[in-house]
Amino acid sequence: MADSTSYQENIHQHEKNADYIEIHSLAKQVEDMDTKEKYEKEVDKDKDIDNDKDVDDNEKEVNENVKNISTTEKNDKTNQEVERIDGFEVNCIPLYGVEKTADQEASQNCKTGMRVMWNTEVNVGDPAILGNGYQVDNAIEVFYNTLQYILYVTGFPETEDRSAMPRLAINKEKVVVGVLSPAEDCMALLLECGNQVPDSMHLILKESWVLKKPHKEKPGQFELFILKAITCHKGGVTYLDEFNPPRKCTYLINYFFGCGEPAWGNEMEKNLDIPISSPIPLCNQVDDKVWMRYKMSRCGVAHPETLAFRLAPQRFVPSIDTIRVFEVDRCMKRKKSQTGNSMQNDSRGNNSNMQNTSNGPVESHPTGTFTAKHIENGGVVCTHAAMELEIRNFLNKPSILNRKIVVKPAGPSHYGSIGVTFHDPGSIKSVIDAVEDLLDKIIDGESILVETFVEPINPRPVRGISDNIKRSKGDSGLTCRVRATACKDFDGKPVCSIITCGVASKHAPVHGDNTVPQTLDTTLQTFGISDPSVRRNIEQDVRKRTEDTLQTIIDEEKKMTAEQRGGIGGYTEIIGIDFFLTEKNGHIFPVAVEVNSHDCTVNCHMLECLADMVHQCTILNGRVLSSVYQPSEKISGVCSDKSSQYERRDCVMPKVEEIFGQCVRPWVRTMLTRSQDYLLQDKMILVIGAGGYSNKFILPSALEMGVKVVLVESNPMHFAGNLVHRFICIDIENHKQDHSNASIIVETLGEENISVDGCLTFWEDCGPLAALVSELLQLKGNTYKAAYMAKMKSSTQAFLRGNPRSFPHLPFMFMFACKSACITCEADIPKAIKCVSFPALLKLDYASCAVGTKMVKCEDDVFNQYGYITNTLRINNDYHGIGLGFSNSMVLMEHLQGTDHTIDVVMFEMKLVAALITDISPTNLPSYMETSAMMPSALNVDKQAQMVSAAFQCLSEIGLSNGVFNVQMKMTHTGPKLIDINARTGSLYIRDWVKRLYHIDLMKCALMVSCGVRPYIRLLPPSEYIMGVMLIPSLHKHVILDNVIRMVLEGMQSRGEVIFTMLESEEDLLHQCDKTDYEQPYANIAVRAPTIDEARKKAHAVCKKLGIETSSYKVSEFIKLF
Repeated sequence: MADSTSYQENIHQHEKNADYIEIHSLAKQVEDMDTKEKYEKEVDKDKDIDNDKDVDDNEKEVNENVKNISTTEKNDKTNQEVERIDGFEVNCIPLYGVEKTADQEASQNCKTGMRVMWNTEVNVGDPAILGNGYQVDNAIEVFYNTLQYILYVTGFPETEDRSAMPRLAINKEKVVVGVLSPAEDCMALLLECGNQVPDSMHLILKESWVLKKPHKEKPGQFELFILKAITCHKGGVTYLDEFNPPRKCTYLINYFFGCGEPAWGNEMEKNLDIPISSPIPLCNQVDDKVWMRYKMSRCGVAHPETLAFRLAPQRFVPSIDTIRVFEVDRCMKRKKSQTGNSMQNDSRGNNSNMQNTSNGPVESHPTGTFTAKHIENGGVVCTHAAMELEIRNFLNKPSILNRKIVVKPAGPSHYGSIGVTFHDPGSIKSVIDAVEDLLDKIIDGESILVETFVEPINPRPVRGISDNIKRSKGDSGLTCRVRATACKDFDGKPVCSIITCGVASKHAPVHGDNTVPQTLDTTLQTFGISDPSVRRNIEQDVRKRTEDTLQTIIDEEKKMTAEQRGGIGGYTEIIGIDFFLTEKNGHIFPVAVEVNSHDCTVNCHMLECLADMVHQCTILNGRVLSSVYQPSEKISGVCSDKSSQYERRDCVMPKVEEIFGQCVRPWVRTMLTRSQDYLLQDKMILVIGAGGYSNKFILPSALEMGVKVVLVESNPMHFAGNLVHRFICIDIENHKQDHSNASIIVETLGEENISVDGCLTFWEDCGPLAALVSELLQLKGNTYKAAYMAKMKSSTQAFLRGNPRSFPHLPFMFMFACKSACITCEADIPKAIKCVSFPALLKLDYASCAVGTKMVKCEDDVFNQYGYITNTLRINNDYHGIGLGFSNSMVLMEHLQGTDHTIDVVMFEMKLVAALITDISPTNLPSYMETSAMMPSALNVDKQAQMVSAAFQCLSEIGLSNGVFNVQMKMTHTGPKLIDINARTGSLYIRDWVKRLYHIDLMKCALMVSCGVRPYIRLLPPSEYIMGVMLIPSLHKHVILDNVIRMVLEGMQSRGEVIFTMLESEEDLLHQCDKTDYEQPYANIAVRAPTIDEARKKAHAVCKKLGIETSSYKVSEFIKLF
């Protein structure tokens, strides 16, 4: 119980933050609370001497005091003020804990089976915004105490009540995941989501904690707002929070759908416009054993041979070789009552009234049973006798004749092996009786299954001793249930995240509540399977069948309408499949008996808790627990050739401190990704400059994301004009007029009544202009000063060299700058030469590529090259996109020795979000054009750390704090040196490669940042290398223009052997001269491989086959340095 001091502090907070609070009987309440505390201490002492009578007397007095407090509080309620915030009616009332009586606390302790070791004086009532006051809800208090017990035992801090001060701010990712569930059903989810994005997971225990409102712009759809929740943060930290204004939910998980739990979530999830995991219609579909067995048979997943009787089924299932399906109807009553039977007991022994979750009406069954039933199969209506005949025929099949039989009900009200019976071979009458008994107990949408028993594997003799402990030998009377959990990952691919097992007698039903979870590897060893390769193959087989089943569900849902799926954002994203291992001709394989929808992670989390407990409290002789997460393939491999799925490298055995949440990690990635996809939909984003051909992917991709692009472009005939929501043609070529152009753009938006959520550019020359517009519109972005400094190489280098300020925990900034001098006219050359030693590089100061870059070895070279370049490259029309709209001034830079690299950096509010390094091969001198590249980097890890730190520091130091940037650096013997900063997303092949390797869309990141949302980045290490070679017009036109070579290239593309990226259009390629002084690549051709050596060999072979390698363009020399 909270003491009087904490109580007064709580009151003081309300008086400080809300003038409307007035409590007339505070002194009386404090006195009563002190009295209660005194009595509680006396009760504790009396317990020590076992004086039960005194304890009872004291508790009675405490109860009376608490009743007095409650009465005083009720009588002293103040008038409520009503405010309106963002369309919500807010009733402002005082919030403080309501004390429970000893009987109430004892009742809670009994329900949760624990002794309370945490503060129970918390406000779990209705949100203050509703103005309902505090109302005791025993069910919610039990939910809350169960959560606290789990946190307490697992070593996490108890939940802190912050509801007295409603929160305004939200996490930077703007992700609001709502889960309607008791804590014990979703602990893994809470912990993992809190770790990935703190403050994004919201546990909702009560219907009044959420508010459903009609969508303002989407008729017939609703938005969901969270008023109160338990929020989850890193390290298992949780808070009880209220929100004012309410938080808009971006993803919903509903476990309150009946079946032993409250069912208010069913109505809550209807017609929402947000992503939803497994809405009720999809739950019913996945939980339909007959339908799932039919689908599993289509994808090669073994299941028991089945005879199914279905009552008013919601979906059609045809009969096939392994499934015989009949549809039944009730027509007469006979002897028993359907009510009052044990079928309504849930899996933990609690009685509950099961609710119908099917679309069909619930039939009312009066006292009495049903005898005659019609069986419809293929249009033929049979009698009750025909049903018995079908059972006899099924049991007399040669494949079933001598096998044990299982009879079970299948439907939402039958779980935890309720109603399952086993029958010896040849027991036809007992099977018929079991079916008839279940006919009286199933409701519409449910089925009765008569199926073959899955015989367990035979235990092998133990052949050795490991660590002086003889492994236990499996008993011939045992079987094991294998539960494999599969999640749909953020990219839509199914991943088997965890496999758990339970061992029990084979003579009774086996389920999660009557087994102790353990790993598959341990289970197989228990049964004497000592060969690691055999165990590995079994594990791979289970994983593949699990992932194939989820893929089948995903494919099926793509064919369904939003209404059929239960909502526009409704999809199945996690399932649990129960297998039994059996054996035939010495081959062990899994047989699937059922698929469970998204409430399937309880046993997975149990295993995680067991593993964590033994790691925390037991020394295992320097060993780790047998792998909880068996990797599905080698660390860099792909699943078997027959599977289109692949392995996630973070599903291997985790570190001890990361063990919680592994079973749902891919699912959490999905919900966070889908949340941000939802946030991006319908955003109006201003894009300055359409860019060239290499940026052609931007606008179609934005359209797919649901983004409405307002494009500002100089060329009225640009191809991008037809791909955007609004097209505004303004001449923005002359960047010396950026300030006036920015004003014109803002005025035009006002005149057109266009309100934008973000502003950015993907075209290098428009960086400063986009920054100006963002400043004028007060949008998230960078300052004009920072963007202009990044555009001008000499200014960037001078600032870094001369700025003594540095990060206190990182290297000094001057370490990353190189010697340079700006040349605006020939008179500047002598001064510049004094600053830089020869040989040196002469570059265009505002360029973003190698155009105009020349090596100079003496003063005469500088004068000659400067004169030639400035005379041939003067204005934009001479060469678009290299900064001539600003100036054709040049910069003389020192020539550095080392390796070239580019770092693509994602930043949000001056914080590093992601950094991805590409290795660049040496150029083909005398040209400084890029020849080949490889990703990910082959640099040592510490060198990569230096490179990332240098890029981040350089960006931050000049003021770039929001966006996606491309930084070019050289790794010298003394560390990284800055070459250039491109204040926009990396172009050419960068986006495609990053998406393939890291599953990160840099363009999407840029759009998110412009809207003020921090991108959620999934930290998955790449499983392969990509190595690419640039193609130049003067040497490689034939790859596109020669029909024979092009056919070879297209064949290689179709087989996935190469990645081909066009950087110029074919039309432009046809009109280019064979040789120019400022030639640039027109395409990139790349290969993928698990190792650098293999990538190098494949790239060389492709280039030889297509005639890319020549005497003057030696690809083998370029790529050998990777």
